[in-house]
Amino acid sequence: MELKTSRGIIEYRLIKSRRKTMCVEIDANANVTVRAPLRVNEKDVLLFLESKSDWIIRKCEEQKKAIQKTKEYRHTFGEGDVFFFLGEKYELRFTEFTEEKKVETDDTQGIMFVNASVTDVEKTICEWYLENMKIILSDKIRYYANTMGVRVGRITLRDQKTRWGSCSSLGNLNFNWRLIMAPKEVIDYVVVHEMCHLKQMNHSKLFWNEVKKYCPDYSIYRKWLKDNGKYLVWI
Repeated sequence: MELKTSRGIIEYRLIKSRRKTMCVEIDANANVTVRAPLRVNEKDVLLFLESKSDWIIRKCEEQKKAIQKTKEYRHTFGEGDVFFFLGEKYELRFTEFTEEKKVETDDTQGIMFVNASVTDVEKTICEWYLENMKIILSDKIRYYANTMGVRVGRITLRDQKTRWGSCSSLGNLNFNWRLIMAPKEVIDYVVVHEMCHLKQMNHSKLFWNEVKKYCPDYSIYRKWLKDNGKYLVWI
């Protein structure tokens, strides 16, 4: 079923049930579903959709963009795939295979050269990401520990789908290695966030004041993670 509006056509599915009101749902694939009471007629459904048309079309457009972005971050680990490193895009290219597996980036051309057999490409790239994250994280933690005057315990890199970092009561810090794909400023924010927990083991106003002290634009990077974090878990 569909409704023609001034902004475009809304295709929708109508489901009637024993409910009292109408509602509209938009799923992850930008499909629109209208749920309505059993006795509601088509005219009422169309009037309801018309009243919500601006919101529906806007949300569908947002969802379609998100779908496209997700596709960009998913990989077959074949030539032409796009990979992200410190917020920059790199297109995968293979070099002649040798026993020494490695990854190199050409920043001027935006190319990631991978020197590995076809079966080892994914492993090689992940190991390269992990090694770079260790180096970058070590430098940042050392800097902020001195700046903030805090003492850090054990540092661990983890493979997680939903958390970017955590801090234990013993002062041990855990970070998601996938942050290596995010811009440097975002990594700084996550490091500062977790290290501020060494001073405030909560998310109180005092905690956020500490974060702002060392990362004044933290709200920008926090939003970046909220909007883009889900795309960094492609492996």
